[in-house]
Amino acid sequence: MAGVTPLYDAIWEDYMLWSLLVGAIAFGWLYHHSFFYRSEDGESPNVDNLKWGSSPRTTTI
Repeated sequence: MAGVTPLYDAIWEDYMLWSLLVGAIAFGWLYHHSFFYRSEDGESPNVDNLKWGSSPRTTTI
């Protein structure tokens, strides 16, 4: 690329390396946990008995 200094080029290569490394770890972790912690057949996935659309009641003084 025209106008790119060697310092900028080195910094860009380090940035891309770390971005790919962190992205691979993050998506690998997400992929692992999405399949490792699945509910078994017959289990209720709603173990905390959460209800859709309800919010916790707060008290104000």
